[in-house]
Amino acid sequence: MPHATMRFQKCSVRREEGNPCQKLITKNSYRVCFLLFFFENICIITFMNNVENHKKNKEIATLGITLALVVVLQALAEIIQKFGLPISFALGLIPVFVCGQVYGVKFGAISGGVFGLVSLFIALIYSGSIPMYAVAINPLVSVLPRILCGTVCALVYKGLSKAAAKSTKPRTEKQKRAVNFAIGCFSTICGVITNTILFLSMFLAFAHGKNYDGLVINFKWLLSSVVAINTVVELCLFAVIVPSITVVLNIIENKRQDENGEI
Repeated sequence: MPHATMRFQKCSVRREEGNPCQKLITKNSYRVCFLLFFFENICIITFMNNVENHKKNKEIATLGITLALVVVLQALAEIIQKFGLPISFALGLIPVFVCGQVYGVKFGAISGGVFGLVSLFIALIYSGSIPMYAVAINPLVSVLPRILCGTVCALVYKGLSKAAAKSTKPRTEKQKRAVNFAIGCFSTICGVITNTILFLSMFLAFAHGKNYDGLVINFKWLLSSVVAINTVVELCLFAVIVPSITVVLNIIENKRQDENGEI
């Protein structure tokens, strides 16, 4: 995730014991993880109560689970960073992309918005000790790109799936799963690229030329740090993880429909 690379680049923190900047980061990171897990538990309880009152409403249950996963995975990204990793990835995008691919465009947009709010929340926590984070408090920077990347991923997946379904070429179950995986992989790549382009464009629009303790924000810095590190790794990881989960969920859903006699 771009904001984590910013933290690393901005502070130029040598991991020396007693470094005041490192102490601030560590303190805020633990605070973020605690508050995210607390928020997650509240969300789970709230959504589970709604599901009990509206058992037929699968949308509430799906959004509740997605929300919990977004919170947990992004908190996990913060925790992993405490073990020496200089950057943190947008792990919260994984459930966003999966939700969009399996349940459609509306779910992709909503779950993306949830992840955007989590990003904004993290920016609020860190902005006190790391001024650069104040830029991400702007919803145009932290929320809008997440909504659109979830939407794009879902739209691409939907369009390619419809095109594949129209094919008259007979396929075995194994071949169908391979096609599904390929579609999910391409859709995920589109989602990651959309997130990166929109986030960095918005961030650059509001922070270009500003100096943060000697670090001047410009396109060259973003390209060499965020794009070269975060985006490349996220593309490689998410392009495998997301479609793998999507294929498994589709298999489970198809089996459930067969057992219930649904078309």
